[in-house]
Amino acid sequence: MTRLRPSSLLLAALILFSCLYTVARSGPIQGSTAALVVTVGLQVFLPGYVLARALGKTRLMHPVVRLMWVLVCGLSLTIVLGGVARLLNLPVMTYLLVLHGLLLVLAWVAPRPLVDDDAAWRMTWRKLPLYLALLVACLTVWGV
Repeated sequence: MTRLRPSSLLLAALILFSCLYTVARSGPIQGSTAALVVTVGLQVFLPGYVLARALGKTRLMHPVVRLMWVLVCGLSLTIVLGGVARLLNLPVMTYLLVLHGLLLVLAWVAPRPLVDDDAAWRMTWRKLPLYLALLVACLTVWGV
């Protein structure tokens, strides 16, 4: 039986709040500046943090590097997933529900341990699936 981590439970609660906020279409603050700030936080920073955490990039030493990883992960995840949804002509609400489902899955993934950056950037056969995923992501975005 897997042991539940408090950070995973907190992330899952935050993702469920984000999903409810999205389904309610910003609730009572709809159309205000506060709704825009909350929406950007929940649709860019939350996916970015969850993906960066799964990749082990939230434990880097420099806070600016951590922030950049969160932004890169958030934007890449939402743009690529949005591009796929657009190519498949899915409604926006379906895209948002799929995004939150993916975030819930990523929240339960154990964070990867930190690796040496020098070894992480060498091309090996083991990393070929990551490069293929990057190629698919690039082709998806270009196809939009």
